[in-house]
Amino acid sequence: MGKWTKLKKQLKELPVEAEYQTLVDQVKRPLLGKDHVALALQLGRTKRNKAKLEEKIRLMNIEIAAHEQLLVEYLENTDQTQFRTRSGVLISLKDDVYPQVKNQPVFFQWIKRNRYAYLLSVHHKRLESLVKQLLEEGKRLPEGVDVFMKTTISYRGKNQKGE
Repeated sequence: MGKWTKLKKQLKELPVEAEYQTLVDQVKRPLLGKDHVALALQLGRTKRNKAKLEEKIRLMNIEIAAHEQLLVEYLENTDQTQFRTRSGVLISLKDDVYPQVKNQPVFFQWIKRNRYAYLLSVHHKRLESLVKQLLEEGKRLPEGVDVFMKTTISYRGKNQKGE
């Protein structure tokens, strides 16, 4: 029994996107009838394979960043904004803006003063944390928020790398 199991009958099951569930059902069909130990072992193999692929993606992202940084340096150092490869691919500089709040109270006051209240959305992890705290304390949940239950499998033992 988990921490939230007692609420399982009170909360609706977390909805799953229909297209995703259709794909899951297709994968489940050939697995039907397999015993639970075989399913658990395959789950472990699949999770380890996923971890290996995620590590490869992490390393590829580092490689991509290195290539992009070198190309930006080249273009900026040669006073160019673009060039074409022999195969015709256009490589060009693209600038974009990424804001980051450094003083939340001052920013919130600015939002209120300038009537940008729609910007006051809550990150899903903060909302999740708040809801869990309220549930633990037996307090009322925020109005306008639906709370769902999702039951998954905890897989422990060998680490993700299979060691």
